[in-house]
Amino acid sequence: MENTNRETVLKIEDLRKSFLTGEVLKGVNLEIPAGRIVGLLGNNGSGKTTLLKILAGMTRGYEGKVSICGSRPGCITKNYVAYLPEKLALPEKLSISEIIDIYERFFDDFDRQKCLNLLERFEVDPLQRSGEISLGTAEKAQIALTMARKAKLYILDEPLGAIDVVARDVVIDAILDSFGEESSMIIVTHLISEIEKLFDDACVLKDGKITLYKNCDELRAEFGGTLQEAIKDILREEAV
Repeated sequence: MENTNRETVLKIEDLRKSFLTGEVLKGVNLEIPAGRIVGLLGNNGSGKTTLLKILAGMTRGYEGKVSICGSRPGCITKNYVAYLPEKLALPEKLSISEIIDIYERFFDDFDRQKCLNLLERFEVDPLQRSGEISLGTAEKAQIALTMARKAKLYILDEPLGAIDVVARDVVIDAILDSFGEESSMIIVTHLISEIEKLFDDACVLKDGKITLYKNCDELRAEFGGTLQEAIKDILREEAV
């Protein structure tokens, strides 16, 4: 995909975030235009989830600048950021259909029919209660709810973790089909080999800093293998 004349959806300048245990993000700079799906990759503890929570407006008290379609993360950006957390957050006492009703009331960009179509594609019955379905089925339902929004920035944190191997290709294809050229997407995953076909670019976060941002086809050509093999080599080199 070409970046020419595309709107900048996300811009981060010198982002720093500290907790009592120390500094987690140490001067992150990142710019993502519309139409790109970016794999945010790195070892555990590199700061990926903290970064996603800042973008989703769930974590504050940071230094630096974060702009999503020109606005700082908060009440305004929640209208056009669709966030899928690693830990599922569906109300257990409600049916999927009732949760759809809530999404329809809260998000102006939510497409009920699109959500129902995705649930059918995933073979998820919307009449089932969230607390009575498997973890994998609940994850499919949450992906359908997230991708049924016409968001400007989609943020997916480990979207395939609980989904069985057979269903993963169906979910990946559905995510790609639901993605529009006017939007951007960030995906955090450890299952690089299974989801790398989604990625346009790879962004490596290590020890709170972005150490690489590059087109995935260029990385594969440079390292002569899959994206997963390239990322492994990169992380090994950085560890030396």
